Amino acid sequence: MSASAGVQAAIETYRREALVPSGVRSLSPAVESDWDTYEARLWRYHHYDLYYFNTVFSQLDRYARQHLKDDDLYRYTRGIFNPVWRLVNITAAKCYGGNLDWQTLRTGAVPLEGLDDNLTAAIRQLWKWSNWAQLKMRYARFLARYGDGVLKVVDDPARGRVRLEVLHPGVVREADIDAVGYVKRIVIEYERDDPEKDGESCLYREVITQEEFATYRVKHGEAALYPWHSDPRGNPREKWLNPYGFVPVALAQAADVGRQWGATTFHGGTLSKLDALNDLASLVFDHMRQTVDAMWYIAGARSIEELDVQEPEDESAERSTVQVMTGPEGSQPYPMVANIDFSGALEHIKTMLDEIRDDCPELSFADLREFQLNSSPAVRLALGDAIDRLTEFNGNADAALLRAFQMAITVGGIGGYANFEPFVAGDYEAGNLDFQIKPRDIVPDELSKREVLELWRDTEAPPRWIWEATGRSAKEIAEAEIEAFEREREVAADVARALATGVADAEGA
Repeated sequence: MSASAGVQAAIETYRREALVPSGVRSLSPAVESDWDTYEARLWRYHHYDLYYFNTVFSQLDRYARQHLKDDDLYRYTRGIFNPVWRLVNITAAKCYGGNLDWQTLRTGAVPLEGLDDNLTAAIRQLWKWSNWAQLKMRYARFLARYGDGVLKVVDDPARGRVRLEVLHPGVVREADIDAVGYVKRIVIEYERDDPEKDGESCLYREVITQEEFATYRVKHGEAALYPWHSDPRGNPREKWLNPYGFVPVALAQAADVGRQWGATTFHGGTLSKLDALNDLASLVFDHMRQTVDAMWYIAGARSIEELDVQEPEDESAERSTVQVMTGPEGSQPYPMVANIDFSGALEHIKTMLDEIRDDCPELSFADLREFQLNSSPAVRLALGDAIDRLTEFNGNADAALLRAFQMAITVGGIGGYANFEPFVAGDYEAGNLDFQIKPRDIVPDELSKREVLELWRDTEAPPRWIWEATGRSAKEIAEAEIEAFEREREVAADVARALATGVADAEGA
């Protein structure tokens, strides 16, 4: 992702107001926040990246200094605690983690339902052409990390293919969206090598409406139509009609805050709490260091030259030197360190960590192994808030992905590509592609398998159920049933002989 010089300068300046989705869109622009503006979005994505990579306090530029100043933070604050990386990856893993079910498409990381044979073949082909086994996680991570996700359906008639591309949300400069979130017009822009001048760059701009596609070359702020693409016959094209009737882009929001663009799941007060936590932790840890490397007050010496201080021979020896301040005769030597209740400070840090965990309960999944929980109901009870939030995220991600699948099938049908032949123009708009992405269990079913087996045992369920649940083959189950039948017959014969012998003995008496 790259932007113009003016936009880049805006990104590098700390802008707290871009984190606040205030204002009402129906009112005049004067009372709206800049949440939805291009510059504000780029700033947020940059800001989130700094937390994701834990570099928000280590940037040696005006951005970091202004961040510390505006939030009244300790000048040496650093990222001692930063759960954003872990939170994003947990959220993505619980969304599309695991492998795709290439055989039936009905299980796995993206399980589908309502498929017929034609849809199954088309979507399997789309996954292959899109490398969806890998890109599904990029889509989930971008959505969790930036609060916005972008899926573009790319028609490649020269190769006879259609595929999905996962775009960084920062390449979307503008988007007109209807009341239900469907894209009606979009402007995509990013930096590319300038085809007119070697060694220089320019901005590629693509404008897509329901009627046409158009591409531009932007240089020094001036945009002009430019043939970046060619048609199937190799003719350069700068503008062409849209044969689909829709804009082949789907947008997703991690958290809907009532604006055109979404927020991350760690948005709100979480980042300010994280700043306050690292501010306090940095102060406390630095003071702990000072208690080990304290300055001493020495009485009776008029200057440091009167003391027998040996200069270290190398830098490594400086760690064992002692800092000294002299004072009048008669005063007592003492370490010049403030008396701090470290136990109380550390307890306060723990309280702040708990507060952040309450904001982001998904983090509890990282500690799941520490819980003494041996059943899925117990886990669901303990992590109910986290499961609810992850379920919401998955639903938002699935809604956009499903639209992208449906649009791609229509595009493939219009192009007459392999495995897309049964589909025609209008299928997407007419709602003929009626299938769904099934919800996934946030807590794996394997946690409850023992409970199921115990329930079947206690209720005297057929043994075949238990054998099937433990993964036995049909042949093994059949052999076991024959053996069980033979044992039952032998037992019945033994009982019959015992009864017959008893009757005979009674008659003989």
